[in-house]
Amino acid sequence: MDMQQLLSEQANCTDLLKCAFNLNDLEIELYRLLSKKGPLRSDEIAEYCKKGPSTVYRSLQKLMSCGMVVRETKHLEGGGYYYLYHPKSHDRLKKDLQTCVNSWKKRVDELMNRFDEEI
Repeated sequence: MDMQQLLSEQANCTDLLKCAFNLNDLEIELYRLLSKKGPLRSDEIAEYCKKGPSTVYRSLQKLMSCGMVVRETKHLEGGGYYYLYHPKSHDRLKKDLQTCVNSWKKRVDELMNRFDEEI
C-alpha cells in the first residue's frame, strides 16, 4: 500500500496497519485470528487458515518482528516443547501504531524543511 492509497477515501484501519508495518493480507488475517481465538500453536493457525506451515511460520515471524505477536515457549512433561503465539492487545497495538505515525510525521516534517535545499 502506498501513501496515495492510504490517503484515499476508501482507506481503512487495516490499510493503515499494512502501510505502517509493511504487512500483507495473510499477516492481518493471522493477527485477527489470534485476537479472536486467543493463543494458538502454528499448526493450529495453519489449519484455521488452510495455509502451509512454512507460509504461516513466515507470517508469524513478520508479526513478531513488528511486535504484533509474541511467542511463548511451552515445555512438555516428557521433554520437548512447542510455541504458543499471542496477539498484542488492540489497545497496545493502537499505541504502537500512533507512535509509528508520529515518528513518520516528524521525519516528513524534517525532510520538508530541507526540501528547497535538496530539490
